[in-house]
Amino acid sequence: MRMLAPCLTVVLMLLAAAPAAQAQAAKQGGPESAGTFETWKLFTFVEGGKRGCFLFAEPTKKAGAEGRQRGQVALQVTHRPAEKRFDEVSVMAGYPYKEKSESRMSVGAKSFTLFTDREASWAKTPKDDADIVAAMRGGQTLTVKGMSRSGAETTDTYALKGFAEGYQKMSQLCRR
Repeated sequence: MRMLAPCLTVVLMLLAAAPAAQAQAAKQGGPESAGTFETWKLFTFVEGGKRGCFLFAEPTKKAGAEGRQRGQVALQVTHRPAEKRFDEVSVMAGYPYKEKSESRMSVGAKSFTLFTDREASWAKTPKDDADIVAAMRGGQTLTVKGMSRSGAETTDTYALKGFAEGYQKMSQLCRR
């Protein structure tokens, strides 16, 4: 199973931590900031002796589940050269998805179905990952629709401005 949720959790904790704590985490092999591209943040980490990278953003708009508390919501694309995995797309919904449900992602006229597990969703195949990333590189906004375990429907919207530049930098830092 993909292990992206732990990376995102560590990053979100680092963002909230003081600079001294961030420096200490970097010394211990934790994610290090590699740049910001509009709403997209790039981080590197070490895994299996190789540098990995992930690019993530939080939604610019959240709709649905009004009046309900949601945890961290984010979209992430990861390169894991040590595992020979690239362009892995994942979403943290901020709530547990309805069991055996799927989430829907769209970029312009292109639509994708993601599988869900607890609070995260992923593209179903590496080809789907690559197709999503290609759409993201040329798109303006991306939306993710999901359903919580309690039946609340949500729609999260992400700005893609800066994604292509961040993705290019990520691909330079974490080559195939």
